Formats: sequence, structure tokens, C-alpha cells
Amino acid sequence: MPFRDEVDQTVAVMATAPLWDSEDRDGKGPLGVTVQRDQDALVVVAVGEVDMHTAPTLSAALDFALARTSPLLVVDLSDVTFLASAGLSLLVTAHQQAGEHTKVRVVATAHAILRPIQITALDTLLAIYSSRDRAVAG
Repeated sequence: MPFRDEVDQTVAVMATAPLWDSEDRDGKGPLGVTVQRDQDALVVVAVGEVDMHTAPTLSAALDFALARTSPLLVVDLSDVTFLASAGLSLLVTAHQQAGEHTKVRVVATAHAILRPIQITALDTLLAIYSSRDRAVAG
């Protein structure tokens, strides 16, 4: 029988392990994406550049997350350095596909990511948050 602290460590690793990881599918590239569970939310975490060449990776992660039953989908763009129109389109599509049973929240902190969202007025459609913790908490 394992010791209590070994069980706690195993549970902690399982809770933070990604449910989906782009590196398992495409190898290393200009965009890495994982899907993680954080409380009742599914969190899609993107790192790198989102453009027409990398958007399919983000799209696959969003599709994976939306196929699961979750009341909340958080798209964390905190570590995204470039967001092209293909990425903006994916955010709108995710919002539309989520329907009324899943709330979609976007974490955007950098000016380079917030600016295209604001210019296209997507900040009036999407719920934008300054941190993952705030997005998960609501």
C-alpha cells in the first residue's frame, strides 16, 4: 500500500498533466498548444505565434476541448507573441461552437494580442481576462 504523500503526489501530477499536447502530434514548431483541466474548466494554453500556418494546431486543440463536456473553456493566450486573423477567426468559431452551455473566456495580456482583438471589436463578443486565474474564477 503506497504512503499517503506518494498518493498525493500522484494525484497532483495527474491533475496537472495535459489532456492534449500538440508536441505529441506535430513535433516542435512555432506554436505549442496544450489542453489542461483547471477546476471545472478546460484550458487551452497556446505558446508562440498564431498565424495561417499554425492555426490548425490551435484549431485541433479547441476542437478537442469543445468535444468534452465542460461548463467553461478558457483560451489562454498569455504566452502568444503574434495573433493573426486566422487566430481571431478561431476564437469566434470556438465562441459560436460552444453554444449556450459552455462559456468561453480568453486570457490576453500582451498589447500585440489585445490590439487585434480590440480593433476587430471582438472584445465586445468575447470575455477577455487579464489572467488565467481570473478567467477560471469568473
